[in-house]
Amino acid sequence: MAGTPAYISDMRVIAGTAGGRRLLAPPGRTTRPTTDRVRESVFAILALRVQEARVLDLFAGSGSLGIESLSRGACSCVFVDKSRVACEFIERNLTSLGFRDRARVMCADWRVALHGRFGAEGAGDARFDLVFVDPPYESGVHGNVLTELDLQGSVLHSGLVVCEYSAHVRPGETLGRLRRFREERYGETLVGFYMYMPEG
Repeated sequence: MAGTPAYISDMRVIAGTAGGRRLLAPPGRTTRPTTDRVRESVFAILALRVQEARVLDLFAGSGSLGIESLSRGACSCVFVDKSRVACEFIERNLTSLGFRDRARVMCADWRVALHGRFGAEGAGDARFDLVFVDPPYESGVHGNVLTELDLQGSVLHSGLVVCEYSAHVRPGETLGRLRRFREERYGETLVGFYMYMPEG
């Protein structure tokens, strides 16, 4: 995969230390990247919660959400995507932007990741302050992923999960100890903000 050609895409880092920098992407449209408009709104809502956060970017695709977090001061990010091409380009972007030492890239299915593999590999990063969940809409796994995040204890107390979906695959308001406290609509895209609230 190392020889896969790349081009400078129309995606950019919006703010922070890498603000304005464009991201590399493989030719074609093998992923559905979160648009600049949606990312800008999401990070405006998250505001200072990103700083010093431990971030998990599931279904990372281009890595734009996790990279935006690192640019805005997150202390670390684990990127997970089952596509080897996507993982290659995440690695390239991290290197070109100078974020490689604060990131890990796992080329694996989300179930493998959530069942502890990234924690077992060391670095003690099996629990996170901020999790991005952006599966293909047609997969319909949104609710399953949120439920598994709860079951595996992947989100720290009062941590946030940001989930992108369409109205046709809208997950519930409450999944275990994850409770949706805000939802925004951007055309056909909806973004739900969930907080992890342990019992008692």
